[in-house]
Amino acid sequence: MLEQFRQQGIYADLNLHVVYQFRPTVDHTIALDDETALPNQSKPFLIVDDLAIQLQARYARGLLDALKGAGEPALALVEINNESSLIYAWMNGDLHRMLTGPFKDPLMARWKRFAAAKINSDIVDPKTFPPLDGNNTRAQLSFLKFLSQEDKRYIDFISDSIRDIAPRLLIIGTQMSFGGLANFTSMSEMDALDNHFYVDHYHFPNKMWKWDDWQITDSSSIKSRLVPLLSSAYYRSFDKPYLITEFNQPWPNRQSAEILPETAVFASMQDWSGLAFYDYTHSRADYTATTPREFSLVGDATKLIQFGQAAWLFRTRAVAPLCGAAAYTFDDHLAMVATRQRITNDLANFLQQEGTLTAEAPLAVRVGYSARNLEPPFASCDIMARFDLKAYQMIIDAPTVKGITGYVKPNEEYDYRSFRVTLRGDSRGFLSLMLSARDGLPVEQSHQLLLTLPGYTVTSFQTERGPAPLDLARRIPNWMELLFGLFKSKPIEWNLVSPLHHHTVNLRSLTPPVWMEYVPCTFTFRSDARKLIVYPLSKTGARMAPLKEKFVKKISDGFSIDLQSGSQPPSPWYELDTFSS
Repeated sequence: MLEQFRQQGIYADLNLHVVYQFRPTVDHTIALDDETALPNQSKPFLIVDDLAIQLQARYARGLLDALKGAGEPALALVEINNESSLIYAWMNGDLHRMLTGPFKDPLMARWKRFAAAKINSDIVDPKTFPPLDGNNTRAQLSFLKFLSQEDKRYIDFISDSIRDIAPRLLIIGTQMSFGGLANFTSMSEMDALDNHFYVDHYHFPNKMWKWDDWQITDSSSIKSRLVPLLSSAYYRSFDKPYLITEFNQPWPNRQSAEILPETAVFASMQDWSGLAFYDYTHSRADYTATTPREFSLVGDATKLIQFGQAAWLFRTRAVAPLCGAAAYTFDDHLAMVATRQRITNDLANFLQQEGTLTAEAPLAVRVGYSARNLEPPFASCDIMARFDLKAYQMIIDAPTVKGITGYVKPNEEYDYRSFRVTLRGDSRGFLSLMLSARDGLPVEQSHQLLLTLPGYTVTSFQTERGPAPLDLARRIPNWMELLFGLFKSKPIEWNLVSPLHHHTVNLRSLTPPVWMEYVPCTFTFRSDARKLIVYPLSKTGARMAPLKEKFVKKISDGFSIDLQSGSQPPSPWYELDTFSS
C-alpha cells in the first residue's frame, strides 16, 4: 500500500497506537485487578507500564524494519500515540478514575521520589495523586511537572527506538490539545508538532460510536468565530514544522462545504507545514461508496467537489503566508492555570484572557510559541485572503484563486473588487464558491479555470412514489432534557429520523440516491478575454453541454455567469475556457 501511495504522490502518517487493547494474559503487562484485558484503547495505561512501553518500542522497530524501502518517501512521519497523555488524563479525570490498583502503584512510587527531590514531601498525600481542583497549589504544580516528565520519558523512549531504525522519518508524539500548554515540554524532542480539530463533531448521548444514536448542532465554523482554527494556531511552535493531522466537519452538517477552503486558506496564511483530512474511509468495503458514511470523504459529494482544489491551494501556496509574526511564551504558573481550567480546544480565548495575545491575532499575523525572540518580519506583502468574523465570511482574492465562503443575504450584491456574487432569493444564504486558474496564470489572464459551488447533501427514504430526500430535523428533547434546559442553555440538536420507523438513521447504512442543495447565484469576475464558454461537469468530472449564452454574459471588464438555474443541468462544478479573439 505504501508503494501505491508513493506512485500517487500520497504521504502516509503511520500511527503506532490508536486503539490497541493490551491483553495482560497474552502480553504479560500489568493486569487491572481481575480484568483479563485493559479498557478500550488502553489509555492511559500504556504510558505507565514499563513493559507495555518496551513492547510498543519493539513493535515500532519491527514494523519499520520490515517496511524499509517500501514506498519511500511516502512514509513521511510516525505518530507515537493518538490523542493521549498523562496530563490529559489528569485534566479529564481518567487518572484518578482509571489508574487504580496495580497500575497506580508504579506511578505513585515515581511521584513520591519526584516530590521528595523537588518539594517538601510532607505536603504530598501518600495515598492519592493531587486533585486538579484542590487547594494545594504547590503540590499541583509539582505534579504537573512530574506528569510532563513522565509523558516525555514515554515519548522519547519510543522515538529513540524509531530513530535507531529509521533516522530520516519525522516523528510526532501526541496531539498538542491533548495536554495543552504543558505538552510543549513533553513534546520538545519531537521533529514536528501536530493537532486535531473538529467542527460539530458527532455527539453520542448514550453510547460512544453508536451510529444509530447520534446528534449534531449543525453549527458553522466561521459563525462560531473559527475557535478550533484560532486555537490550533497557538499550538504551533516557531522552531518546528506544524501539522494538522485530523480535521473535519462531518456529514450531514449543512455548512460542511466551508471546512476545506477555510482550513486550507487559514493554514496557508499561517504557513503551516501539512494538513491531513480525516478521513477518506476506514473500511475497504467503502472505497467506492456512493452515499456518505459518517466522517468519510468518499461518498460526501459536498467535500469531494472542492477537495482537490483546496489541496492545490495549500500545496502551491496560492494564498501566501502572512508577513508579520507574533510569538508568545509562558511560565509554569500560566501552564498550571491552563491545566486547571482544562484548556484544550479554546487556547486562543484563554491567552487573550490572560493578556498574552488576542484570540483573533492569527487573522493578521502568523502566531506561535517561541522560547526566544523572533527575527523581524520580512517585507510587507499583499493580503490574499481575509476572514470577516462580523459578516461571517472568508474572502479569497489571490492572483490565481478567488472565492467566498460563508453567509450572504439573498438578492444582495457583494462586491469583492475582482469579483462579485449575488445569491438568488430561493437560496438559504450560505455558499462556498471558488474559482481557480488551472494553467497557473492570474485569473484575469487565465484560459482554463475551475469553478466549484457545492451545496449540502442529503440521502433518501423510500415512499410509494420512489426515493425522496431525507433532510436534517430538529431533535425533540425528552422531559429530563427539557427540565435540565431550564437551568443551562444548550444548542439546538439535529439528527436524521426515518419517517417510516421514527428512529434515528444509522450513519453507516444510508439510502441512495444522494441529493444536493441548489445554490443559485450570479457570479461576476474580471477577465481580459473576449469570450467565455462554461461547461458544467458530471459527477465523474466529464464535460457536459456548455451553458447557453443567456447564462454567460460579457461585461466591460469580464464576465457574469448565472449558476445553478433551474433550467440548467444540475452541477456543482464547472470548467471555464476563455478566448482572446
